[in-house]
Amino acid sequence: MIREESIRIPFHFAAGRAGSRTLTSLRDDQKLLGSYCPACARTVVPVRSFCPICAGENLEEVELGPGAELISCTKTVQGMFALVRSDGADNAMIYKLLGEPGDFAIGMRLSPVFADERRGHISDLEGFVPDQEERP
Repeated sequence: MIREESIRIPFHFAAGRAGSRTLTSLRDDQKLLGSYCPACARTVVPVRSFCPICAGENLEEVELGPGAELISCTKTVQGMFALVRSDGADNAMIYKLLGEPGDFAIGMRLSPVFADERRGHISDLEGFVPDQEERP
């Protein structure tokens, strides 16, 4: 007999140097960091140890934002999620959108919302809302 079930296996792991810088910046400074690669002139988010485009290793840590652009979004049973490109970044990441579907349009400007109590976790950046100038 074959039985289908989910097994939850909680574990802890080290975020590494680059991941730790990203999480510390979200927690302590409420800022999103990226890595600029002088070899290929691209900026990626989150902070990386090497360039995912050209494998360069001499990356410079840069502050991104404060705003972002909505690239694409979808509504799920867990909420609205989107591809968001932070100001200064060449790539986009998936984040939660905070609001109703009618509040958002592709290409609009977004502002980040940080948790009141931050703990060095990716959820310290709760998600994005329409920028004040974009709101009706």
